[in-house]
Amino acid sequence: MSERPAEEYFCGAITDAAITHQYFIQIVGVLGNVNQEASVHNIHTASMSLDLDKISEFLTALRGSAGDLPVAVRDQVKMEASKAETALASTPPNQGALRAALGAIGNVCEGAAGNLIAAGIVATIRQLGMG
Repeated sequence: MSERPAEEYFCGAITDAAITHQYFIQIVGVLGNVNQEASVHNIHTASMSLDLDKISEFLTALRGSAGDLPVAVRDQVKMEASKAETALASTPPNQGALRAALGAIGNVCEGAAGNLIAAGIVATIRQLGMG
């Protein structure tokens, strides 16, 4: 894992392939009377594993740039980053807690309108597949 300046990391120097989603939608209708039991079952499952190395790199860059965030945002981001680091360090990494912490960081930073670092953090979280 290479170290990058936070400004380079959050200003779009990292480019990855776009995430694509495929949706298969079925419409089932019934015309007429149904005298016996009738049921339709659709089960949709989507999963995406997290790139733990990229998340670790992101959290390192986040720690380096947190000082440039507004005070109220900075405190919340640091708290959620600590939760994410704890989830990442567990064996196996707790992906649910990691997703929750990264989502919370994104939500907090979305509220920091006009802050370039916060905007970069939100964009990077989206690249990691969290938004």
